[in-house]
Amino acid sequence: VAETLLKSGQNWETSSRSLAGALVLKVKGKTEDVAVGPATISDAKAFLWVAKSSELRNLQVDDVKLTNLKQEGIRLDGDATGVSIANFDFSMRDAQDTDYPAGIILNSGTDILIRDGRLSGFRSPTAKGDYPQGDGVSAERGVSKLTITGVSASGNADGGYDLKSSETRLDDLRAEDNYRNYRLWGSVEAGRLESRNPRGAHLWAGKGADIRIAEFVVSSDTDAPILQIDGAKRVQIDHCVLSVPEGTSTVSGNASNAELILDESCKL
Repeated sequence: VAETLLKSGQNWETSSRSLAGALVLKVKGKTEDVAVGPATISDAKAFLWVAKSSELRNLQVDDVKLTNLKQEGIRLDGDATGVSIANFDFSMRDAQDTDYPAGIILNSGTDILIRDGRLSGFRSPTAKGDYPQGDGVSAERGVSKLTITGVSASGNADGGYDLKSSETRLDDLRAEDNYRNYRLWGSVEAGRLESRNPRGAHLWAGKGADIRIAEFVVSSDTDAPILQIDGAKRVQIDHCVLSVPEGTSTVSGNASNAELILDESCKL
């Protein structure tokens, strides 16, 4: 099945369809004022790709359900400004033999809003000792002014949210049963973040990360650390609500060069 090339001013929608192994939609060149959804798609390789050659202005994706994806839901590679992805449910049912499965991949772009959605099950087969691949949302350093709110990420092989973006704002997020529920590298201002039962860490703060969280709600049945530091510049958490086993570490990793400002409610 050949993909549909979206054009300026287009409103694209579809009823329930199975598109085995297909890329459904593509954007390239100068394109503006595009609306996508409602749509329900199963078995596609990927739903929407904004190519590197794109100059995209004002894309609205609303009310899209993608099931049994084979690689990814949405990928932004081009020059994109003013993107909204809302009211969505993207899932991968079985581990896929692909390099980097993810619900939403942002390699570039600015002024991006992701809200009110669910991302689950993105993972590639992992041999013993290999690093797990698969994220709910992934954003690279070419992304700025990213806002994510009202989203749930669960059952992904690596990060629920793996974000290197700058000027990032997060609020009302949930993450459960990811390797690291929140994997943050860039500048982040967050309201309420909820983390449940990660396999590795509740919050991993990478090289150069500058993070402030108003409220961090953490629960787990294992001793995964609350915070794992790996080169972060600063982490501030104003309030925590913790329900974790005895012996859980508040901080792990190398925090010697990081500025940590943690409320007493965050300390075990």
